[in-house]
Amino acid sequence: MTSSRKILISFVRSALWGVPAEAVPADVDWGKVCRLAKQQTLVGLLADAVNMLPQEQKPDQQILSNLRAYVMKNLQAHMLISRKLSETVGILRSEGVDPVLFKGHGLALNYPDPMSRQCGDIDLYVGKSVYEKAVEICRRRFGESEHDSESLKHYHFDNHGITVELHRIAETIPGPVRNSRYQSWTVRNLEQSELRQVDVDGVNVKLPPYGFDAIYVMNHAWHHFVAGGIGLRQICDW
Repeated sequence: MTSSRKILISFVRSALWGVPAEAVPADVDWGKVCRLAKQQTLVGLLADAVNMLPQEQKPDQQILSNLRAYVMKNLQAHMLISRKLSETVGILRSEGVDPVLFKGHGLALNYPDPMSRQCGDIDLYVGKSVYEKAVEICRRRFGESEHDSESLKHYHFDNHGITVELHRIAETIPGPVRNSRYQSWTVRNLEQSELRQVDVDGVNVKLPPYGFDAIYVMNHAWHHFVAGGIGLRQICDW
């Protein structure tokens, strides 16, 4: 492992667990560390760790300025996603569909500072029984575009710049028998269990049980691993 990668992992550990990072060598290539963090979508955690460094170990003002700019941009993205999330959940719930937020934006709430995790789209589990109804509600309220798509797992659409995925199923695993058990386990956890709840812009949003996330996130990361690769952020999520 290169020194820059070791330094990044030390910073990530520092930000996640609130522990001091290892001493930063005088010849650290801050540009390379920042590029690695950007590749792994972990710039927010890097910025958190840098803020905890002694003054004499911090990077130059240009690097600090770039990190501050990223933090502000990520904060604005989180605020936009939260608005779209609360809007979408509110609309669905008003018509009898009660979705569960999972994956990215929900997992961010487990971080010491949720705003430090870079988020992209909104994933909402609705289940098979009300899936068609949920899709119809969103098509009626948000319209349709050429970029909308549908797969075995979800309906994918755009809510004014933010991608939303309505999931009929959360994930699959290989093998019909194992997958059948996995689907039953998902239904028990997301439709028949007591769920966590969090206030997002004045709307009560449901979250999966921690036990569900512990297995689901690992399984989802495995799918990424065999399909093309896994990022450090997915390990941080788990």
